[in-house]
Amino acid sequence: EILFKIMYTIRSWKLWFQRENERLCKIIRIINRKWSVKMISRLLNPYFINIFLLIAFAIIISNNRNLKNRNKLFVVFATLNWIVLSGLRHISIGSDTLAYFHSYNRTLWTSWNDLFNNFVEIIIHGSEGLGKDPGYYIFVKITQLVTHNYQIFLVIIALIFTVPLGLWIYRNSKNSFISFLIYSVLFYSFF
Repeated sequence: EILFKIMYTIRSWKLWFQRENERLCKIIRIINRKWSVKMISRLLNPYFINIFLLIAFAIIISNNRNLKNRNKLFVVFATLNWIVLSGLRHISIGSDTLAYFHSYNRTLWTSWNDLFNNFVEIIIHGSEGLGKDPGYYIFVKITQLVTHNYQIFLVIIALIFTVPLGLWIYRNSKNSFISFLIYSVLFYSFF
């Protein structure tokens, strides 16, 4: 009978350890799965991919001694990279892109006469109730002569901003990779 009790106790402990081990393994799997998904989603963030591409391209170019104008090639790649990232972003990206999307669509149905009257009223008479960026609406209307697609409008804005930035970095920076990396890490979120 004592042997039976000992065997029963050992068997119940064994079952208890198995259950606890399964429960612990389940918890570890859930933690690992969530961590992996979070980590993968962070690494697949377009901004991290962009920075990775900048680093990879800089390494490839710096290791290829046969290339002439390596700096120019890198600046062109980095500029195009930022134009694509900025211009092809979804309207849900950024704190005000959706508001600009609605403004873009409203401007589509606003007459030129109303836009110019608004411009004159704000610039000359200082009427703040009509808005603060009257030139923006005229610029939007001009781009709408070419296209009504907001995504193309974002690409045009990205070109207007990023091409001069790339030219400035090319002409004034001793290390264009570091300049683009600093811009990517510190200042891109403001654009």
